[in-house]
Amino acid sequence: MKKSKKIISVILTMAILVGVLVCAPFSASAATLVWPVDGHTSLSRDFWGHDGQAIDISDSSINGATVRAAMGGTVTSIWLCPNNHYYDSNNNPSCCSGNGHGLVIHGDDGRYYNYAHMQAGSIPTNEVHYGARVTAGQVIGKVGSTGNSSGPHLHFLISTSSRWWETGFVNPQNETYTYSNPVTEQIVDYGNDFYGLLFNKANNRPIGQTNSGNVEVMDKTITNMNRLLWHFTKNSDGKSYRIQSLFNGKYLDVSGMGDSNGTNIQCYQYNDNPAQNWYFIKKGDFDAMRPVYSGRVVDMNNGDTTAGTNIHLWEWNGTNAQSFAPYNVTNDNLNLNYTITADKIEIDSNDKSNITVGGTLNYVFNYKFHIIDPEGNETVVDNGCNPTFIFETNTDGDYIIFAEIKNTHNTETGSKTNKSVTISVGCGHEYINKFVEAGKGETQGYVFHTCKKCGKTYKDNYMDYKEGWYYSESVPDIIDSKKYDIEYDNYYEKVQKDSPGSDWTKGETVKDEWVNSGGQYDSYSPLPTSDSRVLAKECYYHWCIPGAGMGTEGNYEQTDKFNHYDEIALPNTSVHVTWTGEDNGHTVYTLAWNDGNAVYCKSGEQCDGSWGYHDYRCRAWYKKYVYQDRVKNELYKYTKYSGWTNQKDGNATKVSVRFKAKTQNIYGDTDGDGELTIKDATYIQLYLANLIGEDELNLDVADFDNDGDINVKDVTFIQMKLANLL
Repeated sequence: MKKSKKIISVILTMAILVGVLVCAPFSASAATLVWPVDGHTSLSRDFWGHDGQAIDISDSSINGATVRAAMGGTVTSIWLCPNNHYYDSNNNPSCCSGNGHGLVIHGDDGRYYNYAHMQAGSIPTNEVHYGARVTAGQVIGKVGSTGNSSGPHLHFLISTSSRWWETGFVNPQNETYTYSNPVTEQIVDYGNDFYGLLFNKANNRPIGQTNSGNVEVMDKTITNMNRLLWHFTKNSDGKSYRIQSLFNGKYLDVSGMGDSNGTNIQCYQYNDNPAQNWYFIKKGDFDAMRPVYSGRVVDMNNGDTTAGTNIHLWEWNGTNAQSFAPYNVTNDNLNLNYTITADKIEIDSNDKSNITVGGTLNYVFNYKFHIIDPEGNETVVDNGCNPTFIFETNTDGDYIIFAEIKNTHNTETGSKTNKSVTISVGCGHEYINKFVEAGKGETQGYVFHTCKKCGKTYKDNYMDYKEGWYYSESVPDIIDSKKYDIEYDNYYEKVQKDSPGSDWTKGETVKDEWVNSGGQYDSYSPLPTSDSRVLAKECYYHWCIPGAGMGTEGNYEQTDKFNHYDEIALPNTSVHVTWTGEDNGHTVYTLAWNDGNAVYCKSGEQCDGSWGYHDYRCRAWYKKYVYQDRVKNELYKYTKYSGWTNQKDGNATKVSVRFKAKTQNIYGDTDGDGELTIKDATYIQLYLANLIGEDELNLDVADFDNDGDINVKDVTFIQMKLANLL
């Protein structure tokens, strides 16, 4: 709130004389600002004690406190410096020009606001970055002690000049502020007993337990569902919960019952300790959770949402990293309806078959596989949360395998006769394969397999039969082109703007495609973008000026006189903007490497070698934008068929096949060599004597007299035909 200048004068004079921390009173200004540090108003240095440039906000508990934007505006400079302090040989601070981790916002009121020495990594760079728009009161970081700093504090500076670091200083103590009121906390009741997930609501990422008992951000996959599911049980106080992992029955716990920032969250066996009691809370409209004994809340380390990110406690700051709440899975469909398949149903001893459960598997956290051996004995294997079971044995025989799956509310179990697979072990089957044509009135043919060792049979590769042809996606291996006519229908499909030819059929519009139109072009100020114009790249650039003096800023009007051109493509995490200014309508940038050293050339030491080592280099950089114009093409699906032909095209999108028995078969030509010989008569005799199987004989023509029976008469007819008696 505003207070009188007289009071300010007295208090500040006393503070300066006695050298104590001052609780800052503020007054005088048209704009109302947001006080930049939540809950902390004491100053370790006031404006005049800071050489009439800035104030240092600090007290004994300020480290890690939330920093907010005092005025909305645009980020024009940002430093992403580490916690380390860097000094050159003269002991001068060089970490981001001494400012440490911080930024400058060009405020909506036209003034520049500098926030310095913040905690490394605390700036939420997904929302606060160079060029980003921030609103008054938005979280922009945490108080730290980076750069030229002797202890945790926020260096807060206001200036009317774009050269804010050297002129135009405004006394922040003469401003009027609003203060962030503590957010009222409400305990949330989610029910007495339920199963569910623990989500970071802002990023929709679940947390779960690792093998070591640590708690981390995880991916929501079928093979870790038991690590993600928790059993929430309300305690006798009617407010707090115990949260048990379905992975191993351990409970969500705070390591050592700690109460400091960064305290690890883990899973631990039940111990009736306050570290295992949790509140779900709302702060305003914000969901969070905390242990009952602490005011700190659950936090994702640095707000990182990648799998493996650690979960810990941190003081409340209202960021997305602290947005946690349970999700009751009973709100979803919890029905189970599984299928079970095996990649091999016949294996040799000590071979393996992968048994996989699929189907409707909502929130399944346990898979058990029941194995019934050839003697009828049953073994149950607990496969945890893995739906794939590797079966192997060295004992021959048929094994029946079915599954038992469980989610938080239902269990489904197969049986020997339902939802099971049979694995034959040890025969080493050798099959005789035969194509069985459709019988009278039937609409399918198929391949029939008979094991010569054990007699086991099965059918597969069913093919539709229509008007004398069998239709399939591929030709069975046993279909011989000498006995069957084989034809292919090659199907082609293309997605493009124009028709490939007159024999193609135009279908529906598949998609719109934006394609480049003309070459790329440069702009030295940002242009509006859309589908018809995209930003191809952006970069910082400058010209080196050997002989102009080290650190010379240069001048845009002199660019045609500069000797050497350098460019740094963006984005680039190795360089950061340290300040901006204007030069003939062009924004000037000064850049720094991660260690705070100024960027003169792309390499930091030497350009491309054209001018050797640059002892004299320009430090002024400008920004260039490269754009690409595009035009929209409508892409259509074009299709065509070759029609039935005897040529298969390997370049076709898809090929359909049909085949039928050759109509020019020679009656009695049992070996399919195209001739009627004594060998054919001999084959029929061998067949009648059971010395060869029917798969070795062309039965379609063996019935020479076409009486529906293959017998000695057919042999005699062949011999008479060969003797020219028929």
